[in-house]
Amino acid sequence: MLRVEISMDPGIIGDATMRYLIDLLPDIVSKVMSIPGHPDGELVPGDIEILVQEFGKWDVNTNPLEIVIHASYFPARANNLDERQKEISDGIKNCVPLGIKWYVCVFLLYASFQNFGPEEG
Repeated sequence: MLRVEISMDPGIIGDATMRYLIDLLPDIVSKVMSIPGHPDGELVPGDIEILVQEFGKWDVNTNPLEIVIHASYFPARANNLDERQKEISDGIKNCVPLGIKWYVCVFLLYASFQNFGPEEG
């Protein structure tokens, strides 16, 4: 599981842009962050969880669009993390409105994960 958190200003980033990002990110992120052949590092689009939040009146010093990716640490990811972040950014930059300030930040974390409950079929 890999988590993508999108924070946005709804007065600047419209619904069409958000729909496009939400549709595009699982494919791009799973491809770029995957570690082929590693049982815990190989990703498919269904492994990418996306959470979206709108900025509120108490948020300060924000950009209109902020994308933060939380992924498990693997040396293979750490070795070329800047290139991976750039590839993700390049893959979505055409759907971001021109003239706004935005970023993609990737955090690699030491983490443990396990699903519970019934399997979806």
